[in-house]
Amino acid sequence: MNNDLKKMKNIIPILIILLIVSCNKDEPTEAYYNFRDNDFNKLLDIELNSIIKYENQYGDEIVYEVTESSDQYKKQVTQGSWVLPGSIGYFYYDEKKIELISNSDNYKIKYNFIRYPVNVEQAIEDDLTEYPSEFNGSVFMFLWNGLGDFKNINIDYEREKVDMLINGINYQNIIIFQSNNPEPIINNPVPEKNVNVIYYDTFYGIVGFDDLNDNHWRIVN
Repeated sequence: MNNDLKKMKNIIPILIILLIVSCNKDEPTEAYYNFRDNDFNKLLDIELNSIIKYENQYGDEIVYEVTESSDQYKKQVTQGSWVLPGSIGYFYYDEKKIELISNSDNYKIKYNFIRYPVNVEQAIEDDLTEYPSEFNGSVFMFLWNGLGDFKNINIDYEREKVDMLINGINYQNIIIFQSNNPEPIINNPVPEKNVNVIYYDTFYGIVGFDDLNDNHWRIVN
């Protein structure tokens, strides 16, 4: 084999790699609705496996352990295909989930934060274009006696905020949620849901709650 042929054999793989890279660079990608700078302050800095305690005026405690606190936010909307097995991928978005489970009766608290397109159908139809999006935060508390759509509490960050001094700490960004339901929700054999007031700090999460038995639970750590 002469030198010219050897040079050609060495050049061909390089040309193929350059061609693949060039094609990938020009290939359009799905839109990504990622968290914005001002979203991150709302995500709550709650560490996995940490312990959060609430105590009432009589010294009783409810102890929660953080069993989920995601730090990989990027996810993709997919839709199953009727033609081929598997799924079709659409746009990407950011979501953070936090879950707490108590030491008794599985009293869960869940926080969910997401940035999503305002018009989801439009974003799916043209998933290569990024359309206007919005940030949403919500709270689920097993003990909450909210009815209907109030089982998951959507956080309105524009609502009036109040200060509360709790165990020596002044929380200054508290939103008060009230169920306006004077009756507990009975789900036999599950214990009754009787929390009708939640105090939510936009930087720390739930810092207190009241129930229909006149217990005032406040965070102690």
